[in-house]
Amino acid sequence: MQEAAKPFSQRALRWLQRTPVHSFLLAPLLVIAFELALNRGTLTFVPWGIPLMIWGFLQYKFVGGYRLPLAGGTSGMDAMPNRIIDTGPYRLVRHPIYTGFIVMDLGLAVLCGSALALVGVAVITVGLWLKARVEEQFLSEELGTAAYGAYKARTPMLMPRMPLERARWTRKSL
Repeated sequence: MQEAAKPFSQRALRWLQRTPVHSFLLAPLLVIAFELALNRGTLTFVPWGIPLMIWGFLQYKFVGGYRLPLAGGTSGMDAMPNRIIDTGPYRLVRHPIYTGFIVMDLGLAVLCGSALALVGVAVITVGLWLKARVEEQFLSEELGTAAYGAYKARTPMLMPRMPLERARWTRKSL
């Protein structure tokens, strides 16, 4: 009987360790539970968080679908991609799926009006940054240090670069 339960428990543990489960299921449940406990059963609702949550989730879903046909591998890093993608969302950041997780969790913090959740976003961001560094070591070894190094040099890890100065609009340029 215990042998029959073991494969399920292993699958369940593996499922719980996945980053999407953390971002889209466990983090919201924890934030709601803590906010209900801290606010004596009431929950603040700030609708401005909804667009961020939708954006983060859609970015996760669509970027995963974008990467797999172009570079192979598997969702997650069980099997490595076989080439560098530097088009689409990957021209803006090297880990756009992780950026989606961060945006979604930020939306959750705004939605609940939770300072505690903002601390959670910071912790999650550091965790994703550390995870990305480990993955990048593997990717550099698999795809070539020179090629991946060049990609790293021109593309930020998690947040797109912002222009340092505003575009200057003149009547001549319009």
